[in-house]
Amino acid sequence: NGAAFSLGAAIFGAFTASVLDDAYTKRKDSPDGVSQMATANELLLALHDVAQNLPSSLDLGEVMSSSRDKFRELFDFQSVTVLVRDDALGNWRTLLADGTRTPPAVSQADLPTSLKGTLELGNTRSIVNLVDSGLVGCSGLSKSALQTVLASRGKTVGLVSIEHTKANAFVEHDVALLASIAPAVALA
Repeated sequence: NGAAFSLGAAIFGAFTASVLDDAYTKRKDSPDGVSQMATANELLLALHDVAQNLPSSLDLGEVMSSSRDKFRELFDFQSVTVLVRDDALGNWRTLLADGTRTPPAVSQADLPTSLKGTLELGNTRSIVNLVDSGLVGCSGLSKSALQTVLASRGKTVGLVSIEHTKANAFVEHDVALLASIAPAVALA
């Protein structure tokens, strides 16, 4: 799926660049407003056709399913949650909740305390013992968590919480690994 996404994005980008170049050439050669509108309309129709033919692997549900499977390959856990910021509504939307009953939307105030801390930290971290730390994870049964912020263009766009029912379930290698894949998850 990652390869299909990358290939689709590359094809879409190359085609868009080609269409934009053609549109710019036509616009330069025809200064009147009607010609510019026709050129813009041609560009929109061409982009629409390309978007309609992109592979279904670009579907967000499939991307999250693939992400869950990748998390399972890389980490031993009981639950994983991926939340994305919804600036329009001022809350967090749940994109993935495996092993937990996270509601479809969560307000900033209602984020689990562990995720509030991770958001404030703005980094990837392992919480060795949620209970001893006085924190709560996405799953009420979790004793340890591996969490990260998802950032794109310098802005936090999401949060990931990978949790285990055993304390001290994650090691420094897990922190480094999650930090290394977080940018790819943020782009999804």
